[in-house]
Amino acid sequence: MTRTTPTRARPASGRSGFVFVLVLMLMAVSTIVIAGALRRAAVLDLIVERQLESYRLHHEMLGVRDWVHQWFKRPETTAEKLAEMARSGEVADRLVLEGENLVFLISVIDGQGTVLRDLSLVKDAAARDFLAQTLSRLPADRPELTRRAGPPTISLASASDEVLEAMAGDNNDLFNGLADARDKNAKNTTELMQALDRAGVDNQTAQEIAPRIAFQTTLWRLNVEAVHAETIRRYTLLSEKAGNISLVHEWRSVSNSEAAQVFQTEIE
Repeated sequence: MTRTTPTRARPASGRSGFVFVLVLMLMAVSTIVIAGALRRAAVLDLIVERQLESYRLHHEMLGVRDWVHQWFKRPETTAEKLAEMARSGEVADRLVLEGENLVFLISVIDGQGTVLRDLSLVKDAAARDFLAQTLSRLPADRPELTRRAGPPTISLASASDEVLEAMAGDNNDLFNGLADARDKNAKNTTELMQALDRAGVDNQTAQEIAPRIAFQTTLWRLNVEAVHAETIRRYTLLSEKAGNISLVHEWRSVSNSEAAQVFQTEIE
């Protein structure tokens, strides 16, 4: 009878331990690579989503511009009607897109109470010099007090104290006279001259400032709010209307930080 000698188990070598560690390292690297790929995919999805949203909002803005311009140039949208809407501060018109649960609201503001900063548009030398001096006196941190288009004359009705101060320079009597005429809603040059006379402004200064004032506004700030569920998107247009001619000088979206300035009522 043959005796079989049992085979002894060999002790585990260090090689199997090395393989185990290597597998763990590969798993860790794979996890990192997969996590990075997922993060990149998420970032790409976010970029695409933002691009699509930007594209959609851009076309919404163009649609708003075209709709507002059509409304603005209607024969019934007269200067008198626009001035009445600006004084009331109420919604001038609305457009409802029922399928998208979206409402657009227009409000009107006198847009001529700011100072024209593009002097290349001004042909009259005296008017150009006056605007240059006025611009030099405006606060450097108040760009909203200027505009790049429209008539060179300034609407007294919607001019802020800062604009009147810049117009008057160091002449306190002139500032007081302009502010008085604005606050009393002067409707023509005669009423302006009376206010300046009450303030003690000499006749020559009064005669020089009078042509720089507009009593019939032709430049309007048209603010639009697009209301959808809990969100509000804002747009603003600077439009000019003189007789049968209507122009849109500027259109853009408005950030939340700008909204407090752009959408505030300028006629107080």
